[in-house]
Amino acid sequence: MPPEIRSLTDIVEVVSNWHAFCARRRNGRVVAWGNATNGGTVPTAVAQCPDIVQVAGSAWAFAALRSNGTVVCWGRAESGGDTSRVVGQLTNVRAVYANSNGFCALCSDGRVVTWG
Repeated sequence: MPPEIRSLTDIVEVVSNWHAFCARRRNGRVVAWGNATNGGTVPTAVAQCPDIVQVAGSAWAFAALRSNGTVVCWGRAESGGDTSRVVGQLTNVRAVYANSNGFCALCSDGRVVTWG
């Protein structure tokens, strides 16, 4: 674990995939470490989000649910790191779940959206 992450004292959630970890901080931001290709490096746009309320990890990617009900992902596309196919459907999401090959979003209107 990198020293800058080891020194944090406000971690409220940690998830993993096969090659990396992601931690959600009390301030709503996320940090990650491990293999960069598999999500171990948080993209700048995601790192600047101050409103992450949940994180999930597939085999090689991470998903982060924002307080506005949208989802941001990073890591390998084939494991759910790319939401371009479903981004328009990822609204009013209330929870995100993962398996080894992708993610499932449960929306507040009862819809389920999957990708990966």
